[in-house]
Amino acid sequence: MPLWGLSLALIGWGLWQAEMLRRSMVAQGTGVALDAGMAISPDEGAGGDGAAGTMPAAAGPTLVGVTAADLSPWPPAAAPDVTAALEPTPTFDKALSAEELIARGAGLLEAGETVAGRFALNEALARTTDEVRAAQLRERLAALNMPVFLGTAILPDDPAVRMVPIREGDTFVSLGKAYGVPAAFMQALNPKLDERNLRPRTGIKIVQGPFHGRIVKHSGRLDLYARDIYVASCLVDFPEGNYLPRGEYEVAAGTKLQLGAGSALTTWIGFQGLEPATEGVTNGWMFGMAGPRGNALKDRATGIHVGDGDLLQLYNVLSEGRSHLRVEP
Repeated sequence: MPLWGLSLALIGWGLWQAEMLRRSMVAQGTGVALDAGMAISPDEGAGGDGAAGTMPAAAGPTLVGVTAADLSPWPPAAAPDVTAALEPTPTFDKALSAEELIARGAGLLEAGETVAGRFALNEALARTTDEVRAAQLRERLAALNMPVFLGTAILPDDPAVRMVPIREGDTFVSLGKAYGVPAAFMQALNPKLDERNLRPRTGIKIVQGPFHGRIVKHSGRLDLYARDIYVASCLVDFPEGNYLPRGEYEVAAGTKLQLGAGSALTTWIGFQGLEPATEGVTNGWMFGMAGPRGNALKDRATGIHVGDGDLLQLYNVLSEGRSHLRVEP
């Protein structure tokens, strides 16, 4: 079968498998409505009016000079550590190609080994340099991972997302610090638990963080990762005159800001450079319809515009001082 035919077959099979997984989760009472407080998705992004946009099937044109390293996903060399580390992400033989990993992942998913299949497809995404194939893998992985990493669903034997027992003295704040995620996100993962009365030995869902963002400028896309596991993507754009250098950034302490309430809620996420190539950026902002935090030209030159719904989800999962942003060409 020609490669394009195999690709179409895999996409069709993947969409069917995702629907079967969703139905299984709902049947077990663990499904999550992705439009109920879970804004970030492959089909949402930063339109000109801040409303949801549509992610194209392909990630965009390839820039001259873009290498495999430019397109590689998380983790960065200096990923923040957390004190309650779970099992590491499985490793794969470096000799395996992306196509071989895709075939392995598809076989595992067909056999009902969802977590193992997810890890194989996640590694395939890390190794592919074909942007069309990468877009297909992101769509497949988002269908698997969004209900788990951003909702209330749990997969059996998942080392990255699981139930753990509450201990005496635990709070959403202490658990969030331990697992590298904001306290508000811990609460969103466990809507039936009362922060004021966390009972010891009761189960609580945790997601192993921290979450990171990979911004690919030439395709106007932000990829969200939980540690090194791809979760979802949203569209982003950049103000005229933006010069944000490629390289590593950190969500800066004290720069996740929200003002107002309800429909008047305004959100910003600040970031600063972490390496010589980016150290000149000390006041970068991810912003929605309200615009950058400041009015100076420099605030637009290092800004990233995100749809308001996606910005709110990013605010919920990114941790100050722990979450990184990596900008690529």
